[in-house]
Amino acid sequence: MQLLAGPDANQYFPRYKGSLPGWPDIVKQLYYQMALEMVVTDETVSNCFAFPAGRGTPRPYSLARLYISPENPAPGFPEIECRYVDILGVLEAYYSKRKLDLNSP
Repeated sequence: MQLLAGPDANQYFPRYKGSLPGWPDIVKQLYYQMALEMVVTDETVSNCFAFPAGRGTPRPYSLARLYISPENPAPGFPEIECRYVDILGVLEAYYSKRKLDLNSP
């Protein structure tokens, strides 16, 4: 089983650089992950941003990470996966009272 950190409810539309999660959002996600890792020791904890998307919407970003310089990722900080969640799929799952599978395309 894999636990995902990030119960935040911000909404982003990652179509251009200004609409992406900023530094405070990334730091908050990393703190969520660190807190879960301290409490849950027998599970893998990972992190993601879930972006709303329609069917056929471009999915330009796959992950967020911290960099020391443009070519040099900061060591010791986990990557934050970017997942695109189909808006109609969310509504269908809500209406049907079932869990949404975030691993499906």
